[in-house]
Amino acid sequence: WWRHKGRLTDTTTDGVKMPILHYIPCLLYFTLGQLCNLLASASIHPQQTSCSVIQRTAMYSDCLLMTVPSNLPQNIDELQLNKNYIKVLENSSLAQYPQLRTLSCADNGLKSIEHGVFSNTPCLENLNLAKNSLETGYHQTGLALRLLPRLRVLDLSGNELNEDMASFILQNLTSLEVLSLSRNLLMRLDRSIF
Repeated sequence: WWRHKGRLTDTTTDGVKMPILHYIPCLLYFTLGQLCNLLASASIHPQQTSCSVIQRTAMYSDCLLMTVPSNLPQNIDELQLNKNYIKVLENSSLAQYPQLRTLSCADNGLKSIEHGVFSNTPCLENLNLAKNSLETGYHQTGLALRLLPRLRVLDLSGNELNEDMASFILQNLTSLEVLSLSRNLLMRLDRSIF
């Protein structure tokens, strides 16, 4: 590589001078081709996180689940189920986890929570339902939440809820201390619902 009349040039073995700009399309083609191959292989073979239980916490986020696992230790008090494919929390799905205090089901495409799903989890205090589609089954969800007398923290952000839906879901949840309703379709929320 050397300068010739203000331009960077490359001298080949037979003495012909060629501008370096001649090489740029080839370099871009090679670089972009390698990048595309890398991205394509990553999408075909996505990296999976390990799903495990550590002490009394079950970490099953991003595990491609369509239902709540039924084979976990009965004494777990925290269950992380974020970024799975659970569309409905069915009545029997939490029955074997009576000591559950924290449940996180964010980013599942969750559409509904059946009325009796929390009937065997009276200790549940922290519930994360963010980034789901609860506007579809908000009525059932509201009825289910009424079975949680100790619920202190509730995240309903990013569920496309309007004022009427949110009011129904939150009706009589007097134990709440922390509530997140961001990224919904709310303009206002009447204080009387609490």
